[in-house]
Amino acid sequence: MTASTAVAETPEMYLVIEDGAGDGSGDSYSEVVNVYMANTAEDLYIDIEMENGPYTNAYMSLRPEFDLDMNSSTGDQDWSYTFGADYSGSFAFMHGYMRLINESNGEYISIPYTTEGSTYKIIIPFSELENKKYFGFKVHCSAPTGGDETQIITYRDQTSWNQFLNSAQHTGSPLRSAPDTNNMLWSAKPLNADQSLVSGSSVAIAEGKVFANCVGEIDMYGNPLGEIGALVAFDKDTGKEIWNATIDVAEWGSWSAPAYNDGKVFTSTGQDTNCIDAATGNILWTFTNPTGEASCNGGPAIADGKVICSDWQGNHYYCLDENTGNELWNHTVSGNAQSTPAIFDGKIVLTGWNEVYCLDMDGNLLWTVPNPSKSGNLCGSPSISDSSHPTTQLTDYIKGDYDSYGYSMVYLTTYDFYGDSNPALFALNLTDGSQIWNATIQRTDNTPTIAYGNLYVSGGCSGFSESQTFCFNATSGELIWSTAKEMNGIGDWTCSPTVADGKVFIGKPSGAYVGQNGLVALNAFTGEIIWESPNGGGTSAIADGVVYSIGGSATDVTLYAFGEETGDWNPWNDPDSEGLPDGTYITLTEVIDAYNCFRNGTPAPGTEASIDLTKVIDMYNAFRYESPM
Repeated sequence: MTASTAVAETPEMYLVIEDGAGDGSGDSYSEVVNVYMANTAEDLYIDIEMENGPYTNAYMSLRPEFDLDMNSSTGDQDWSYTFGADYSGSFAFMHGYMRLINESNGEYISIPYTTEGSTYKIIIPFSELENKKYFGFKVHCSAPTGGDETQIITYRDQTSWNQFLNSAQHTGSPLRSAPDTNNMLWSAKPLNADQSLVSGSSVAIAEGKVFANCVGEIDMYGNPLGEIGALVAFDKDTGKEIWNATIDVAEWGSWSAPAYNDGKVFTSTGQDTNCIDAATGNILWTFTNPTGEASCNGGPAIADGKVICSDWQGNHYYCLDENTGNELWNHTVSGNAQSTPAIFDGKIVLTGWNEVYCLDMDGNLLWTVPNPSKSGNLCGSPSISDSSHPTTQLTDYIKGDYDSYGYSMVYLTTYDFYGDSNPALFALNLTDGSQIWNATIQRTDNTPTIAYGNLYVSGGCSGFSESQTFCFNATSGELIWSTAKEMNGIGDWTCSPTVADGKVFIGKPSGAYVGQNGLVALNAFTGEIIWESPNGGGTSAIADGVVYSIGGSATDVTLYAFGEETGDWNPWNDPDSEGLPDGTYITLTEVIDAYNCFRNGTPAPGTEASIDLTKVIDMYNAFRYESPM
């Protein structure tokens, strides 16, 4: 494990009120800032700082994604609602409340706020956000004098990434900042040398921890050669291992990801689905597949107190009670049950290799359609869009105009064992499963990611087909850009893209059948490379502006954290390691610094004495075995 560092400050969005008339009289100005918070599992924090007042009038309203909610049949406005308060030198929000507006009917709830000087702090509890659609700020101010007046609105990066591709919808595109460089904050492996992180897998992030599945020795295809299985919790900021729980070994080279909800972590490996205490690593309950078959690549999906898991060759999906693990219902599919189901708006979309299914939360079948591919199998996991999509792409990637086409869309990919010539990407109507569009891409097990009105997907399998990453218009299927089509290029069949801050994070193939060696950040609107690293590459997770990605060869797999450094960081004064001479935990950076000090005969940072090789050895032992010096 390498050393940690602080992460970047919360991003700010600046709204400028201009003197539009040009005569010094001031002007009225409105701006919209969309903050998409669907399916988050956290409270939403908003800070609003009013500067350069006073204003003659100002209001701020939380509002839907659309400027106007229009009736899809008549084009008439369904509803609208604004509110505000006059002020001069001070500011009031509806007698101490902000209002959160429901997109579908215009109803609102009141949200209290607090003030610190000129900053207004609002906390919208998750209980008010769950399974609802609310989304954005509308800000209006009138400036009484000439010149520019500025408001600063800040949002906090969410600190979690709870499920595969962030949420049960699998959109993979939260509103978060993301690093502008390939700066690596730390890297980590399990302390148990017999355990290895799962190549090609992704992680869950919550409670200040990164949760990752592990196996023992594997072959070139990712298949385990022993009976070792584990879930390891690493510290999100340092990479230090916190706990290690034994679980069933993953079979078939499965790269499924763990999931988190309400203080619990869920895994589906081998024949078991486990519920594990996120704080301690203690196993709370275990469900064993009744068929005796193991899951493959399909991890648990969680929503509404239910956990959905699968048994691959057993052709079943199981719905379990989140708190007890008791089976509530199951559903049989045609072909292998391989996907991590996608859940949205009370609907569960899952696949067998041969068909697509939509169920309600009680397991009742709403519709089913045959595999739309001519020859590929439905091996990937679906993603589901909202019924609204941004229609403009502005440079800050936060503001935008929105439209509605009245239904959500399901996106699916297929893996063709015999080539890449047939369509392998499909968009279906969530209402009835009808096909809206399709596109030809490389064979893939990808889950498409949805962001900025676009759809991002990659494919290609080392030794069988070239790698490539694509960006399509999510509504029409029009190709917007693609990377070069080349062997071991950008993209991979086992690595799904994630998107944040105008960047697409995608891996490069390791050259083996599974796994990635290298992470690339692409411009989400042009496909141009922003940065790349030879490390990481597995499906990324993003929290607090940091990108977490697993990468490496089958025998040397590592978890990496990429992010921006802030200020000068002295590893000798790291809060997780008090350093020489009395540290209780030693980082690898300290070991390297100690060695350099020894070679150069210079004092250790913050001390007055040089150190000798014996101390370096002691530091290494303390680092490796986590023992006090």
